[in-house]
Amino acid sequence: MKKSNKPFSATLLPLGTRAGLLTVPKARNTTYLLKIVKNSEEYQILFDVGSKRVLQNDYVDVKKLKAVFLSHAHLDHTIYLGLFIRRLKKEKRKEPLPIYCHENGWKYLKWWIRFFCFGIPDFVKHIPLKLEIEDPHLKSYEKECKTDLSQIKELDSLGLEDGLEIEIKVAPALHSVSSVVYRFNFFSQSMPNYFLDFMFSPDTSYCSEHLIPFAKNAKYWLLDTSFAKEIIDERYEWFQNHKRGGEIVCHSGPYYSGKICQEANVKNYIMGHYVWERYTDKYENVEDALISRAREIYDGNIIVSLDLKPISLELNNNKHNN
Repeated sequence: MKKSNKPFSATLLPLGTRAGLLTVPKARNTTYLLKIVKNSEEYQILFDVGSKRVLQNDYVDVKKLKAVFLSHAHLDHTIYLGLFIRRLKKEKRKEPLPIYCHENGWKYLKWWIRFFCFGIPDFVKHIPLKLEIEDPHLKSYEKECKTDLSQIKELDSLGLEDGLEIEIKVAPALHSVSSVVYRFNFFSQSMPNYFLDFMFSPDTSYCSEHLIPFAKNAKYWLLDTSFAKEIIDERYEWFQNHKRGGEIVCHSGPYYSGKICQEANVKNYIMGHYVWERYTDKYENVEDALISRAREIYDGNIIVSLDLKPISLELNNNKHNN
């Protein structure tokens, strides 16, 4: 077998792709597991904990898990947080587990952990994301955003093992008072020319043009695919004429997400946070139904994430990509 000249491999496993607390066949609430393999050793990173699959040994390995990144505090992304931490406690985890979450969400989510664990275990290390997020206006009568959407914070890098590191940047995601968008750079110190450039913001308003500079030239962006363009357009008109908005204007869809990916020159748009029944009555047709809507505006590569279908992620090589 030919030996790879790359320092590590990366695979994204969707444990749940569904939008909202709904009953949908073949899909659970939003959760993604990133597996990094170097020298036959696997390291796991968890994005959101809305799927019950995080409680199963078949997927998340307590000894391999290195960090949890929460996009925001809504229940379809966090409902199993308390039970998941209880699982780690029962399996006698000792290694510190960084949990990245905005302070506006953590002040509520920590009570899930306390409820199920009778306190917060010592291994839980909350990493606050110090972005000033206040009244993103999407449900506000005034319809004026009080949040500086140009904020970008660079966090301390996270070291794994065997020379692997993660550089992390965050910015406000226009959705709720705890919503953030992450941009990660996974790399090995021994071969820094190769790296994984990956973004995660499953719940993101369709009017998120402020993220175009943040996402410029990203390799992968896992982005909101909740609603079709015609539904968003119709609901926004309703929002403008009523005292409060609705969930639809807090989300995006294949067309609008594809639009900001196109303008940011994102190479791969990974479709997440959707209900396939909104696009097709047959599960087998979901990929074609979603891709065709984004293809109207986006000419990059489109990947539809499906529950338990692994996605192989290619590394950047800055000898060829700037």
